[in-house]
Amino acid sequence: MTRKPPAMMFYVSDWLGDPAVGSCSPATRGIWVDLLCAMWREQRGSISGSILALARVARCMDSEMLFAVNELESTNCANVTFPLHVTLCNIDVTSNVTLTSRRMERDLRSKESTKDRVAKFRKRQCNAPSNAKVTFPFAVACTSTASNALQKEKHIPPPDTKWIMDLWNEKTGPPLPQCQAWTTKRKTAALARLKDHPDRAEWETAFVNIQASEFCRGADGWIANIDFALRPDSLTKALEGNYNNRRGAKRDPEQKYETIQPEPEPLFVLSPEDEQKAAAVMAALEEETHAESFALWFKPTQLLRDENGWLVVRTPSDLVRNWLASHYMDTWRDAMAKQFDEDLEGFGFVVADETMESEEERTDR
Repeated sequence: MTRKPPAMMFYVSDWLGDPAVGSCSPATRGIWVDLLCAMWREQRGSISGSILALARVARCMDSEMLFAVNELESTNCANVTFPLHVTLCNIDVTSNVTLTSRRMERDLRSKESTKDRVAKFRKRQCNAPSNAKVTFPFAVACTSTASNALQKEKHIPPPDTKWIMDLWNEKTGPPLPQCQAWTTKRKTAALARLKDHPDRAEWETAFVNIQASEFCRGADGWIANIDFALRPDSLTKALEGNYNNRRGAKRDPEQKYETIQPEPEPLFVLSPEDEQKAAAVMAALEEETHAESFALWFKPTQLLRDENGWLVVRTPSDLVRNWLASHYMDTWRDAMAKQFDEDLEGFGFVVADETMESEEERTDR
């Protein structure tokens, strides 16, 4: 028994674009949809019965069904078939009528034709002689499946890679850490590297070069380990000597390696006259940009001057600064050129955590 699909194919574009459907009244379209659902449930392209029976199926009144049948016939929205002695002139609620969906009937015929072709093909395959040449329709999938099955049957174990850990511990020493655990992640990385470097001598040379490199031994505060050596490019670079004679900055061994932030440059608030011009700039930017873009990128900013007297825009974060610099630089320049009669060559964007001084403090300096 063929399993019925869980949903019906409903072509929305065809339904909305069909002039015959559009010519029907809303009541007729609703009745026709209910009848289509009933046809799909029975896996048939047509439905037959009296006006009374069809009205119960479509959940409408007898008079509404009579009107719908008449409209479906006149608009050619469906194929309407009557008995020989019945016409639209003498039809009543007891008359039998057959409504056919041309689209659904065509799809069902195509489905049945496909089913017959598949059945004939399978029958020919079953009746073929045992020594006949077999051609798989999906050669790639079958080859992959056969290969996987063959590998499972042979139970080919992966190559042992623990010798790489032993070689690392043998060829490297302090300050490089020893490898204590050969984890699954390290095994996977080692297997991937072995495809390009299967020779043990290559691994030995790479580990010796890593041990000899001042950069890998922590001259810049960072020390290499076996995970570094198992990276896709690290082994090749170490083998080629790219880390040889590579030194970091000389530091006190007892010094803690902390990130040294550069001292920020001071910023200065605008004069009262410049504040009025800055307000006019913001008003112009608000008119030229969308409300959401202005609230997100422009409103949190502030126009200031740097130590050299150049106009700069103070932003709340690196994200806002980078976005304004890459997308709205010309917009800012055009708006400011209309208000500030000065050179804007030094104009730029800064982040909010920089220091800010008043005009009086700047004068005192």
